[in-house]
Amino acid sequence: GVEPASAPGGGRLAYNDGGDIYEYDAVTRTSTNLTNTTATAEGDPAYSPNGKSIAFVTWRTGLAELNVMRADDTGLTRLAWSD
Repeated sequence: GVEPASAPGGGRLAYNDGGDIYEYDAVTRTSTNLTNTTATAEGDPAYSPNGKSIAFVTWRTGLAELNVMRADDTGLTRLAWSD
């Protein structure tokens, strides 16, 4: 999706650009590419209620997958996928 997701408490936005998930920090005014993948598309980011994780949809295997990773760009986990 193109709609950015706001972190609980504000100050950070997760968004899709060019098929990757980025996080914008309003304090430093910088964006960080969290997924940095090629030949795949990711979108629809959403923060966890505590703001420590970001869930998103990806098509890494050619099928839709739901993934979650920590907002510090670590700990990618695939939660669900289509057959």
